[in-house]
Amino acid sequence: MIVLLNGAFGIGKTTVARGLRARMPGSGIFDPEMIGFVLRRLPGVRVNDYQDLAAWRLLTVAGARACR
Repeated sequence: MIVLLNGAFGIGKTTVARGLRARMPGSGIFDPEMIGFVLRRLPGVRVNDYQDLAAWRLLTVAGARACR
């Protein structure tokens, strides 16, 4: 099962995710924002929003699949 938490910056998504993980044995947290942080540091990558990068979308799907 994948639980997707979505919402504005700073409303507590990470806090909720940590609370859920603590109550669900064997679960984990996958944060695709980390992929975006890495991609934006690559030479030649210039975007305002890393979600606009095709590589981010592909890696996010791959990461979610790997977390099963």
